[in-house]
Amino acid sequence: MATYTVDPTTGAITNDACEINVVHHCNLSCRGCTHLSPLWHKQFIDIDALANDLRLLSKFYHVNRFRLLGGEPLLHPDLVGVIETVHMSGIAQAVAVVTNGVLLWKMPDAFWQAVDIINVSMYPDRRMSPEQLQICQQKAEKFEVWLYLHDMNEFREVYTELGTTDRTLVKRIYDTCLYIHRQYVHNIEQGYFYKCPQAVFLPKLLKDKFHSPTINGVKITDSPTLGEELRAYLASCDPLASCTYCLGSVGTKFAHKEVRRSEWRQFQHVHSEERIDFPLLKALEQDLDYQEVWGAGSYHKMYYVRSTEDYEQCLVGMYR
Repeated sequence: MATYTVDPTTGAITNDACEINVVHHCNLSCRGCTHLSPLWHKQFIDIDALANDLRLLSKFYHVNRFRLLGGEPLLHPDLVGVIETVHMSGIAQAVAVVTNGVLLWKMPDAFWQAVDIINVSMYPDRRMSPEQLQICQQKAEKFEVWLYLHDMNEFREVYTELGTTDRTLVKRIYDTCLYIHRQYVHNIEQGYFYKCPQAVFLPKLLKDKFHSPTINGVKITDSPTLGEELRAYLASCDPLASCTYCLGSVGTKFAHKEVRRSEWRQFQHVHSEERIDFPLLKALEQDLDYQEVWGAGSYHKMYYVRSTEDYEQCLVGMYR
């Protein structure tokens, strides 16, 4: 169970993980993308702006793992520079890259030297070949990188375009959201701090439904009150504005597939009530540690791959 803590003396916040979107676009078009990447044009994070955000935030906030995502982060032309910027900020103990793996076997040694952890989402029909995986295993072993493969065959609906007018339902979704209450995957985006990725992306997508694209965030400023603002924001029990359209952890399940980018939004043009797994919602209301949220079938099997033995075991579990 991930959680954040607040130092009773200094008020400093320590969390398990925080994320930045190194790029917004992706080389795949997965229907279940939680960051809505098939909808975005090319956009790369500004390293100087990131350095400033981390400098200000690190006065009050630290994490065990700083995760670089997208989109597909390996598309960033200076990903090593991004990794080094995070390391130099002192905000995190380790830097992780979350990738679909399509380009991973091509990455230069400088990348493997810089990164600490790599999480690869392995999608059907888009997996690295065994030969490509072996290259990655050898790099991980040589540079002492923690390499994890996640077998991703199914997803849950992320949001709906029409949302819901039922404020009680919005509160139920928020109260059972594992992004908020268990995973604590905070996000930094263009000078703002957010509780979750949907707080970043939904106001950008559904512009006509929000008065500001940063409505869900806390502005990162050079202010002595920033720590207080962050603590109040994280402790709040009130749903975010984006929760009206977000399905949290209780969207209905579907098999992974890629779709045309022009067709991506049509699947979401429904009300939230049509995409909620109500039995799961009730189960999470009884127990937020309910184990069936991510655990159906081969939805989320994980393999650690560094040694040759690890590689061979992965081949048996994932490729045969």
